[in-house]
Amino acid sequence: MPMRDRDVQQDSKPALLDRVANTALLTGWAMLALGGATLAGTATASPTAGLSSGSSLTLGNVSHPHARDTSINPAASPIGPAFSTSILRVGAGAELGPVDDLIDELDELQDDLDGDFNTIADAEDARDKANEFLVQAGEDGYAKLSAFGHVPITPLSMQLPWGDGGISLDVRFTGQARLGILDAPVNAYADGGDFGIETDTSLYIKGAVLREITFGYGHNVWQGERSELLLGFSLTHYQSDLSKIVIPLQDADDVGDTITDEYDANQKQDTDIGAGLGLLWNSDYYRFGIVGRNLNQPELEFGAIGQCCHELSGDAQERCTMAQQFGDRIDLEETWTLDPQMSLEGAIYNQDQSWVLAASYDTNSVKDPVGDEQQWFAVSVSTVPQARLLPEWRFGYRENMAGSELTYVTTGFTLFRSFSLDIAYGLENVTHTSDDDEQDYPRSVMFNVGLDLAF
Repeated sequence: MPMRDRDVQQDSKPALLDRVANTALLTGWAMLALGGATLAGTATASPTAGLSSGSSLTLGNVSHPHARDTSINPAASPIGPAFSTSILRVGAGAELGPVDDLIDELDELQDDLDGDFNTIADAEDARDKANEFLVQAGEDGYAKLSAFGHVPITPLSMQLPWGDGGISLDVRFTGQARLGILDAPVNAYADGGDFGIETDTSLYIKGAVLREITFGYGHNVWQGERSELLLGFSLTHYQSDLSKIVIPLQDADDVGDTITDEYDANQKQDTDIGAGLGLLWNSDYYRFGIVGRNLNQPELEFGAIGQCCHELSGDAQERCTMAQQFGDRIDLEETWTLDPQMSLEGAIYNQDQSWVLAASYDTNSVKDPVGDEQQWFAVSVSTVPQARLLPEWRFGYRENMAGSELTYVTTGFTLFRSFSLDIAYGLENVTHTSDDDEQDYPRSVMFNVGLDLAF
């Protein structure tokens, strides 16, 4: 890398992606805390934003005998525990695109954009290196954070005049942030005795806060000697705060402040209703089901960008104009459509259900709030010892069949039938180079922690 006049000053300046990550984490967890305090009810393992709640991270989106949540399929409400509650359940995940040294390369590029070079040849070398990196970064480079938090009480089984039934009230709070790269050519320039590089390459940041309140009802429609057929429906009220920002990399020194200041200015709050149906065949040794979500295709709008730029001034006008420039690659006025998704689920178990083999599969892909495709397949095996003092164990594998196509090994345990921890570890890696030493790190990790009670 060419020598730069301002190299001595770089140690005291936080790296670009460090500032982005710190701001996103602090803002995201603050929003989650606020949302958790303002919502009452329950939360389910809904794949709307690509996150599975509680033990479903390992078990899959299955109406599972070992899971505290049975509202994955509304038809399962009558066969869940008579009463269960989650005192606390939180989870988070991080994901990187398949670009080695993405963070370091972006930091280097920003340093070069801010600095001066000794000769035009040095500037041209930096230009060529940056252009080579940006070709891949613009196509595959991104960083994504997801998190959720809730306090559920679900389900409630009851004897109704027309037969056995069950209801569930489910509230879920999810936050997501995605940083992508809008690449543009890097050019070298000479201005008198000053040499440098310049580019219109920009950061494209999308954020989403989603609240879901779901009412579900399940009913036994047929009863046999050793099996039963259950049917259920659900209605979900969605409330969203969706926002996005385009920030030129050339002027991204205060990117953290920009995200904080402009998130509210660009966000749009919207609401809609989604309808779902579920069917479940349950017997002494197995159960199989099908779930349809968002069958009426609800829609939620983002705040518009790149509009009325002439009415703005300063940095805000520059960001607006830059968004217009990339209008052929991003939607300046965007609506998130929650397309219908069908999921299959199944579980096989022994007589006392101490051992369970389960799987779930989404038959089609849908987009999460920040635009990434989600279509999950999961398979797991789990055991619950008869002695309550012994931990419950579960092991599994999950894969996104669309979009990132990432794969994970998953594992989790539950202590004293109450405290649970589940982890998903990505099998695909990215390489980080430091002092000529290359180390591989997983592209994605997820974890869930929960404190549950069942009666």
